[in-house]
Amino acid sequence: MRRPLVYCFAAFISALILSRYFDGSFYFYALFAIAGLAVIFLRRLRKFPLCLCFLIPFFLFGFCYSDFRGNSLEEYPWYPQEYYELTGWVTGFPSQGENSLSLTFTTTTIQEEPKEVTVLLICEKDAGFDYGDFLSVKAMPLLSGEEANPGNFDFSSYQREKGITATLSALYGGEAKLIEKGGGNLILRIGYYLRQEFNEALAKIPTDRGGIIAGLFLGDTTALDQDTLDTLSQTGIRHAFCVSGLHVGFVVLFVHLLASLFHLKRRGVLLFLAPALLLYAAVTGFYPAVCRASIMSFLIYAATAQGRPGDGFSGLALAGFIILLWRPSTLWLAGFQLSFVAMFSILYFLPYLRKIVRKDFPGKDALLVTIAAQILMLPLIAYYFQTVSLISLFINTICCSLVGGVVVLALCALILAPFSSFIAAAPLVLAGIIAEAIIKAAHFLTTIPLAYYYRGAFPLSLLLLCFLVLIIIPRITLLQHRPLLSAAAIVSVMLITLFPWQIINKDNNFTITFLSVGEGDCAYISTPEGNNILIDAAGEESQSTTINKIRPFLLHEGVNTLDYIFLSHTDEDHAASLPYLLDFFKVEKTVFTQAGYYYNDDYKAKAQAAGAEVITVETGDSFTIGGVDFEILYPDKEEVGTDNALSMVLLVSYQDFNLLFTGDADKDILSQILTENQDLKADVLKIPHHGSATGYNQDFYRETQVKTAVISVGENNYGHPDYEILNYFVNNDIPIYRTDLDGAITVTFNQEEDSFTVDTYSSHKHREVNIN
Repeated sequence: MRRPLVYCFAAFISALILSRYFDGSFYFYALFAIAGLAVIFLRRLRKFPLCLCFLIPFFLFGFCYSDFRGNSLEEYPWYPQEYYELTGWVTGFPSQGENSLSLTFTTTTIQEEPKEVTVLLICEKDAGFDYGDFLSVKAMPLLSGEEANPGNFDFSSYQREKGITATLSALYGGEAKLIEKGGGNLILRIGYYLRQEFNEALAKIPTDRGGIIAGLFLGDTTALDQDTLDTLSQTGIRHAFCVSGLHVGFVVLFVHLLASLFHLKRRGVLLFLAPALLLYAAVTGFYPAVCRASIMSFLIYAATAQGRPGDGFSGLALAGFIILLWRPSTLWLAGFQLSFVAMFSILYFLPYLRKIVRKDFPGKDALLVTIAAQILMLPLIAYYFQTVSLISLFINTICCSLVGGVVVLALCALILAPFSSFIAAAPLVLAGIIAEAIIKAAHFLTTIPLAYYYRGAFPLSLLLLCFLVLIIIPRITLLQHRPLLSAAAIVSVMLITLFPWQIINKDNNFTITFLSVGEGDCAYISTPEGNNILIDAAGEESQSTTINKIRPFLLHEGVNTLDYIFLSHTDEDHAASLPYLLDFFKVEKTVFTQAGYYYNDDYKAKAQAAGAEVITVETGDSFTIGGVDFEILYPDKEEVGTDNALSMVLLVSYQDFNLLFTGDADKDILSQILTENQDLKADVLKIPHHGSATGYNQDFYRETQVKTAVISVGENNYGHPDYEILNYFVNNDIPIYRTDLDGAITVTFNQEEDSFTVDTYSSHKHREVNIN
């Protein structure tokens, strides 16, 4: 079957990708215009595929359109610590958080001047605003949330790809007032009304079950705790909580079953299918994956109703065109890519798998569809989330059927909710039981050894090569009539891609990364023998730092086990992430100071409860871990004082390379260490207490003969880092790096060259230093 729409769509998205990295110019467009004329001329001379004549125009259109839409995103010069007066409309469904309400808000005026930009507005939890409300707002812009560590989520780029240019808060001195209700798009207003009525019915069943149903039916996972979200990723069923083609398929089935009760033919079903799909898309806020699946399902169903063969690839291409014309940046959203790759994988590999598995058996189609989707989905999931689920194939086969039951029952509730929330709650009770069973089964399966592992980051080139080889395999003549050989080839390619090669290919370099964790300390050490060590674990009472900064970095590095966690002391900005890390990773050993026993007691109990060995140390104690020496310089077990005064000072050495970690030690502690130690040479010094003036000790700095200094610091009101400390290192021509400005700072010692390099993640600095 010839598919010109597919080829044109491929040219279009190729242009969108290219335009992200290259700017167009007169010569560029002229070159393609000449190429287009050449194609037309060749077609007149000889037989030439007509569809190829359209590829260049579609490519040029995609390039120009992306450039135009990308530049059309309105900007505004927001200044931090300044309040802005805004008016505008709520243009997205409000999202209820634990302590606040988030709104997509499109302004009409800023500081009383006409201006239209779209922002994310944070306001009070009980504000009660709805979609379409017109508000008057006083708000302050928040930090951009740009990616500062490898593996961290770049929230700023994600928001821009959704058309949102900034995040503003109306909390803590701001305000948001309702001016007028009832605006916005009519279809979205209907969808929002149905969603609100559905949520009222959902509130009448147990909260934990209601949260799971909201995730499965609406894609709203705000009520799910982090442990549950981790379980979904570890078992490979996270996609079921991102509304997509799976859910739309059950909507189509539901409509078909209703139509069959009235003995409607296929053409009659279309009259009900179109509004049903439109309303479900509206209820989910026109989520791109739902839009794609809805357009594709309707086109294929309409084609078969007219007696024509429906072509899934053409439907997929047309759906992609419509979504990307609406917002080209959607192409870069992981959810959009996962949805399209899953559907393409099913369309491409399902016929091939049916040839391989010829024998019929109950549930064959469901199993083969699941396998087909996983072939291209697993590598993409591993690329984005660094997690590989070895049990996903098994659980997905069962999960998809159970999800279908939840979706159908939730659709019944959605229809009944406007009439009576009590009646609508009846099918939700059964849906809740099924939903809870899915989560409990998933929790149980994660306890199976080797159920999942963290793959770690790998290059985009490897992912693309994997896709290319997998797509080519079904086209190889030698394999087309050899089912076992074909299956073995597919499995082999996936294993090669998904296996954590960094475990085998671990280089012999000694690497330390000072993570950007705000006003706190956390450094990751990778020894030449592959040991994983943390020095401190910054955080707060919530698990935000762990979830958003430390853990994503560790997953990016492919860390499944932490061999040691050293805590300099138990201030929140050095230790608060420890309980969460104990939950997320297997931690072998934790190291505390003996002198700080009173302060350490609670954290030691948590470490022991998690199965980690607890080690207490004092001055003079030392360890050798993976060929790296760790020596405790302070405090002695008899030391007394506040928590900072008992902060661990640690000398880390590998061959001739030394690093000195100073925790929150003050200048008196540094002087004491100076008098008790003959050799304090350090190639890299972690400045104490985030650059506070309390740690300023010139004699200590001179004695260390430091070649590079690092300050772990974030936005603060304490004046960190102190200007005297900065001036000392600047005046002595010693480079100083800061996590607030440079992001993650990675120091790598190369034993062959007897030198070390410093690389920064945000400021992209690189420096090589010979240690002799």
